[in-house]
Amino acid sequence: MRWAILLFFLSVFSSNVTGQSNPVARSLPYSEDFSSLPAASTTYPDGWQGWQLSTSGTNTTFRTVSPLSDLSLQGNSSASTTAGGVHNYNGKIGLLASSSTDPSISLSVRTTMHTSVSVTYDVMTIRNPYDSASNTKINEVTLQLRLGTSGSFTTLAGIEYRNNTVTQTGSGVTTPQNPETKTITLPDSCSNRDIVQLRWVRREVSGSGYRPSFAVDNIQITGTYDVSLPVTMRGASATVEDGKVVIRFATASEIGIAGFNVMRALESTGPFDLISGYATNPGLAVSGSATGGASYYFADVKVSPGMTYYYQIQVVSNSGKVAQAGDLLEVSVGAPASFVVHQNFPNPFNPVTAIFYELPAPGNVSLKVFDAIGRVVETLVESREGAGFHTVKFDGSMHPSGVYFYSMRVEVQGGQIFSAAGKMVLSR
Repeated sequence: MRWAILLFFLSVFSSNVTGQSNPVARSLPYSEDFSSLPAASTTYPDGWQGWQLSTSGTNTTFRTVSPLSDLSLQGNSSASTTAGGVHNYNGKIGLLASSSTDPSISLSVRTTMHTSVSVTYDVMTIRNPYDSASNTKINEVTLQLRLGTSGSFTTLAGIEYRNNTVTQTGSGVTTPQNPETKTITLPDSCSNRDIVQLRWVRREVSGSGYRPSFAVDNIQITGTYDVSLPVTMRGASATVEDGKVVIRFATASEIGIAGFNVMRALESTGPFDLISGYATNPGLAVSGSATGGASYYFADVKVSPGMTYYYQIQVVSNSGKVAQAGDLLEVSVGAPASFVVHQNFPNPFNPVTAIFYELPAPGNVSLKVFDAIGRVVETLVESREGAGFHTVKFDGSMHPSGVYFYSMRVEVQGGQIFSAAGKMVLSR
């Protein structure tokens, strides 16, 4: 029985650690030449990942299956490297199959607000053991894609590349052999998508012996910028309120749309990350069609004083089309002008409430809760905190109903002391 339980947990653990990682999608236009990637680096550039497709490298067709697991990036590889996997070839990233490894190289991109997406890249051979005798392998590499992060891949036709019959196996050699530039326009289904995953895969064509390795470089992915909307916007704004960035927007009409996403970046050119969307936030979802429009609200609480943020509002149609709604919103979060302790909210509460306070300068903060006869029932804060907007929660589930008081004391540099108090009611 104990062995059965042990085997069960081992099987669960194994299934959790062998899955693929999905890299964060890069925005368009995108380019990468790996010039900033040191030859010894074992860290993939943002958006890239190596995957294991099978534990056998003997395949005469391009595998389209979902990856089995991740493959690490092997640094300082060259034409003499024989280990199967994904390799850093000093300014190029490549793959080499073995009897137990069928590797692939993946890149994830975001094509939102773009149509007619085009991919251009250089493909080449690095290791070529072909000698017309015991090593006569001809392999082929091509590009595949899938929408999202699950399911099978589709093989793109017309851009296949094969190694030639010139030997190159020297130690330290990373010179591109027989390089070719490939360009393909992706299917229309790849337009206006949050995630399109691309991957380079290989197959065996003919021959026997050792296998060649391939590499890619100078990747360029572009598209036609498309801002056509299934919605008419009335306006949008981003303001700082109580330490939060509040996004408000309104529509004049919204026919055939599923909802909105709020995207945020630290630069006006991106990359933009999803911070809230209709799929998980009901306040951004649309129920039916509204010919008269509607109003929406979202508060971004994960902001810091002294930072400037850029926001995009995306509209998503029922068919999955994604486009930008309205103009880019820019807002700077400044430090509070004075020491303030706000009334807790909600009040009365049961059993949890939040206390908000503002610090224009860093200081040693003490925030305590007292009962009606002046006994300390809980210390919420006793630490040094930076300037900015702060929130702390008080959980009254272990305390009886009644009136409570909270008192804050802040000591800043120079010995100046600020103090404030508030009254709150726990009502069950």
